[in-house]
Amino acid sequence: MIRGVFRNRPAARFSIAWSFITACPLLLSLPCFCMGAGEELPQSAASQGLASALCACTGRPESLVQNPSCLAFLENAEVQFSSCSLFGLKECALKTVTAGSPLPFGAWGCMAQSLGGTLYRENRLAFSFAFVSRNRIGGGISARILQAQAAGYRTQTAACMDLGWTVRVSEQWSWGAGITNCTNSRMGRLQDRLPQCGRAGISFKPCPGILVLAELDKDNRQALESRWGIETRLSQGLVLRCGFGTRPDVFCLGIGAARGNLRMDVAFSDHPVLGATHHVSIGLFRRGQKDRQGKDRWP
Repeated sequence: MIRGVFRNRPAARFSIAWSFITACPLLLSLPCFCMGAGEELPQSAASQGLASALCACTGRPESLVQNPSCLAFLENAEVQFSSCSLFGLKECALKTVTAGSPLPFGAWGCMAQSLGGTLYRENRLAFSFAFVSRNRIGGGISARILQAQAAGYRTQTAACMDLGWTVRVSEQWSWGAGITNCTNSRMGRLQDRLPQCGRAGISFKPCPGILVLAELDKDNRQALESRWGIETRLSQGLVLRCGFGTRPDVFCLGIGAARGNLRMDVAFSDHPVLGATHHVSIGLFRRGQKDRQGKDRWP
């Protein structure tokens, strides 16, 4: 009976044949889903508003992914909760918790992140430690664990380490550099290499209340990328951010407000192909002893 239906309906036979042809590459690629795992993701609305140009942005817990040594100059104990849907896609929901606290000889930080939905999910966990020498030179190390799972396939797990260095040349200038996945870690049945990236950046404060960031990133699988960010303090508890990145060309805009021990940040980024992403973060912080002395810092 079924054979008779297909004999009389060529369109139905063509539809099934076409479905089989288009489904084969997808089915064959699912066991290799780890190939795209571990790509860099935004950590918070504040970092997104600055196009993630945080390699030399000292004193912020969300900098631990770009450069763990930036934690060495952390002066506020802080925890952040961030949420967004990348490019407005429900299956690309991103949740992040970041925390950091100063120590007598440096600082520690950690990050937990979850990306995806029912079909594909990535879970990330990072622990970072940074030390400071002579109040100018900072070094940091991060240990990261990545877990990737596609529906119907076994969960894959990998671990890697990151390194970073930061130098405060003066109160206005800082320089930073970092290497992600310096252990050359791999994941999956085919041992796909996790992304490796080297980056270097500077931060400059031309005047009180204005911060300028510039960064160059080189992924082992992509061309050189540049990122730029500017943060302007409009008032004691209000800042405006904007950023720009290349490859692809991404424009970012954000705003942050702080009151008491609470801060809130929102950001918007526009991808030329995939569309817009809206990011929201809420942070709780406790001012450190140095920060209570009235230094020009956010928040």
